[in-house]
Amino acid sequence: MKRWIFTLLISLSAGFYLNAQILTDFESAGYTITYVNYATAPVVAADPADAANDVLTVVKNIDTTFNQSVTITFDTAVLIEATANDFAVAIKSSVTGARGYLWAYAYDGEKIADAWLNTVDVADAWTRLTYTGVFHDKYIKSIQLALGGWDNGNVPPGFQGTYYLDTIQIIVPETVTYVDPRKTVEIENIDDAVIDYDGLALEDFWVDQDLFAVNGGGDSATFSAEFSAGWDDDYLYLFVQVADDSAFDFVDDPADNWEKDGIQIYVDVRNKLIVGGKNDFLQHQITMPFSVGDYPFTTYIYAGAGADATAFYVQDTMDTYMAGKCVKGTSDYTMELRLPWAAMYFNNDDVKTKEQCAAAVSVAKNTVVGFELQVNDYNGDAATGSRKNIVTWSAISTDNPGSYQNSGVWGGLKLVNTSAIDQSLSNAARIYPNPNNGQFTVELEGMNSINIYDVTGRQVYTQLVTSDNAVINAENLVKGIYFVQVNTNGNSAIQKIEIR
Repeated sequence: MKRWIFTLLISLSAGFYLNAQILTDFESAGYTITYVNYATAPVVAADPADAANDVLTVVKNIDTTFNQSVTITFDTAVLIEATANDFAVAIKSSVTGARGYLWAYAYDGEKIADAWLNTVDVADAWTRLTYTGVFHDKYIKSIQLALGGWDNGNVPPGFQGTYYLDTIQIIVPETVTYVDPRKTVEIENIDDAVIDYDGLALEDFWVDQDLFAVNGGGDSATFSAEFSAGWDDDYLYLFVQVADDSAFDFVDDPADNWEKDGIQIYVDVRNKLIVGGKNDFLQHQITMPFSVGDYPFTTYIYAGAGADATAFYVQDTMDTYMAGKCVKGTSDYTMELRLPWAAMYFNNDDVKTKEQCAAAVSVAKNTVVGFELQVNDYNGDAATGSRKNIVTWSAISTDNPGSYQNSGVWGGLKLVNTSAIDQSLSNAARIYPNPNNGQFTVELEGMNSINIYDVTGRQVYTQLVTSDNAVINAENLVKGIYFVQVNTNGNSAIQKIEIR
């Protein structure tokens, strides 16, 4: 161990060892090793390249990442100091590209960290895998490690080979550089609009909003999505439509939520995005598997270094709370949601009560919120139970790691003023007859164009007009509910019609 420290002090910054708490260096007793599914038992022995240095040798012999793991349980739990809260694991591997996954537990079984570490980039050379975000004033009793891969398509490639683990310690965080969102779009204040949460974009507000394509990171030729968004002082509003003709309802196999059809929302209200990593205290992951019905359909929300933050989004806990509905169509499904800002400030550190969450809210006009939307496509095979595809709004297929592990590839939502919909104009506009067969009359003083949208927000008809009275011939539209947008100079009126 001492020789290895000297080498690293030359090749790495000396700050690596300042204020470090060494949990184990495998040079002395004080721990036990247990493991799952390795054909060869992990063992502490001399490093083949350095007989004076004891290391934990792990031989990975199967392709999947999470079916094999090794656990180090300490005889005496170790208190985490407030000045050091990054995990650092020294590793050497016979293969490159492997990633480390780490779980730390307190003596009572409480999960202290749920981490993904960076990758091994050079074979047969010592490197360190790190993770930012460990609870202060907690006792670590055990650490569980899994090794393998996880590409942006969520297919775990095999990284079979020999891994050597050395010093596991907690260190003072390195300086973190935050980056701007990869792309930023403006979303409008809903003002006094009323959202019914029926899973359909039937409200006037949604009809006037931009649709943002979710087609990065995977095969968007066969699977895609789009979303609209809005906001007010209490909530973020989302309408998501997913083109999926074989959506699998989560209630039929309620396991591995992240593998099933559905959406995953990544959000950072503080907009502190990190290239190649994720702040597991501040940034929230909201997983909502496809399941028809009203919220609370099954939802998994994690923040605060892997803590289950779901309780901070529900009515029983908070004054502002999640609402929504999921609806299945012929070849798609839609989700209409509201997410409370207060809950999104939970970090399980200095903001971890209802009152602290409410007090922390600071969103306002021109605030930029870090945001990513990922949509998962399940292969429908209960035997393998895996995703066959994902698409993302901001991340692309060459990002490694992708959205789940890398907030530096997220986009941003900029909160701007209310939409151009004028409710008084909507009341003044006359559309008749309604219902109709696709032929109807529109009357509004000063109108210059008319657009028709279906319930998904897709424009299906447009017409320029030069008078206050116009006859619309849209008899080619299929029967159903539509929204007629009547435009004047700078304002719009919206009314719902039914074509029979």
